[in-house]
Amino acid sequence: MKVTRVETRCVTVKVRGALANTIYLEYMPWFSKLYNETIKFAEGPAIVPERPGWGFTFNQDYVSHLERA
Repeated sequence: MKVTRVETRCVTVKVRGALANTIYLEYMPWFSKLYNETIKFAEGPAIVPERPGWGFTFNQDYVSHLERA
């Protein structure tokens, strides 16, 4: 399976939540339009979503817009 940079954001949140010794999460807000959900934060740390899979779904309208650009 090829994992793109965009998909990496979703995977990183899940991996970070599973590891006790992680310190940083790279967050790039300009990618937010690509997803229907947003990353939630609580007093600094990101909250790992409890939704199935990566916990994020693509905003198909925005993805289609980018494909036409």
